[in-house]
Amino acid sequence: MSSPNEAQSAWEEYMRRSGMPSCAFSTRKTIKIGTGTTTQRKESKIFWVGTKLDDSQFEIQRVNKHMAPSGDVQHIPADKFYKDFHPEVELFNTRILPVMRSIEQAVNRGDRHRERGEPYSAEFEYNIALGHDEQCVRALFGMGLVYLSRNETDKARNVFKELVEINATFAPEHKHLFNEFGIQMRKRGMFEEAVSYFQRGLRFDTDDENLFFNAARANYEMGNYQECVRNLTASLEINSAANEAREFARYLQQHIGRLMREARLENHIATPLREAVEHANLLAEQQTAPDGGPNASESKGNHKRLRYDTQSRNIDILS
Repeated sequence: MSSPNEAQSAWEEYMRRSGMPSCAFSTRKTIKIGTGTTTQRKESKIFWVGTKLDDSQFEIQRVNKHMAPSGDVQHIPADKFYKDFHPEVELFNTRILPVMRSIEQAVNRGDRHRERGEPYSAEFEYNIALGHDEQCVRALFGMGLVYLSRNETDKARNVFKELVEINATFAPEHKHLFNEFGIQMRKRGMFEEAVSYFQRGLRFDTDDENLFFNAARANYEMGNYQECVRNLTASLEINSAANEAREFARYLQQHIGRLMREARLENHIATPLREAVEHANLLAEQQTAPDGGPNASESKGNHKRLRYDTQSRNIDILS
């Protein structure tokens, strides 16, 4: 068995040669077979894909029977990784990497079909990816959006349950998928699921005004006005220059009496809601850019992704 120092040197040499921070590795597991005097010990290999995050830790994900990294992502200290994990470079290059590429290509094709309004072709491609890895996050998101586009809400709910149970490392693009999925759920009256998705996206980016704004919109539809205003305030605190967010704050202030009646709140109980709405409206009136600059209309360009219809009260983030 190599020492940790030798393993580290071998890993660094591999990264220099391949230009990749990931590779396949194996760990050994001893299994007892039989009982009593007939007991035998058999050693088996468990395969993983490991990725170096920094000098102190690695990210590992177990390889499934289809040779795809799948399931929960774990983080382990570098010294333990070098001690217990053995490189499987040939396996990675000849079997695992081709499967990973096949999954990515299928998902990309599925996304293109979905964006062109071809849900059945998209479903076919997502199923190819899920055939390799049934917990593929991007494929599950795509499949869920396909189901929602066809108003198959029960199937979409099943996908929703699968996604929230996966302990995966979500990439930046997944945040936008949470947002898009949440919007589509809200449009179909799946308000609780929509709020859960916006909240899940905010776990990975607490500074996204769009996620906060959409969470406010969904909570408004549910009649959760206090939570609506809390999320709208958070959105405005990040970017008070967003035109439609400011309109929404003014709309809430103009209709505070109706909101209180609908929520059946007595005046003394409704005081926190009234104060919260006033605070949101004050933020809206500031009209300052997130960096404090005077030209709010050019800041981030994020307000261009918001749409608010004063007639239907329909509010969406478009991207």
